[in-house]
Amino acid sequence: MQNGTVFIGANETALQSVLLSKLSRFHQVYPGFHIHISNYSTPQAVKLLEEGILNLAVVTTPTGAKKHLTTIPLKPFREILVGGPKFEYLSEKQMSLKEVADLPMVSMAVETKTFEFCSRFFQRHGLALHPDIEAANTVQLLPMIKGNMGLGFLPEEIAADALSRCEIYRISLLETIPERFICLIKDSRQPLSLAAKKLEEILRTP
Repeated sequence: MQNGTVFIGANETALQSVLLSKLSRFHQVYPGFHIHISNYSTPQAVKLLEEGILNLAVVTTPTGAKKHLTTIPLKPFREILVGGPKFEYLSEKQMSLKEVADLPMVSMAVETKTFEFCSRFFQRHGLALHPDIEAANTVQLLPMIKGNMGLGFLPEEIAADALSRCEIYRISLLETIPERFICLIKDSRQPLSLAAKKLEEILRTP
């Protein structure tokens, strides 16, 4: 219990919404263990987990994880549609997804699972998502929305601070955006170290 290192990969949403608070708890309880955390997209984290480079991945659905990977839901969340000050007038009414599709959009990059999720949401309503600008992560996405480059989808928790300061505005949709989950993923073919097992326990504790 005096030493050991956990290699963990997480995307930005999982890092901010779940992982940071859990890592603080882990460090308090097991100060001898070391944590090596890297920020990846969900596909990157899952790939590195399969390659044995990571012990654990904390990412968002859809994960694309294969059967030999164990996926454990940790926390549900929802995306919301937001826009910068230029689009404040849209927050005064409820819009259809069809109306939104005709407006400038910013989104996560095409190769990300978040783009896949949003694209499927549009497809279910007979529409296509064609963003004007793509971002690599939510850290990049939020400033683009604040800068009036287009409307975008953000996890409600990540958008909350900017919403409270009126830097962005929530736009209500007629259609319901499906729920997503932050998940812990591990490779069932690879035994976890003691440090990784203890971190898993804390991550799974409500």
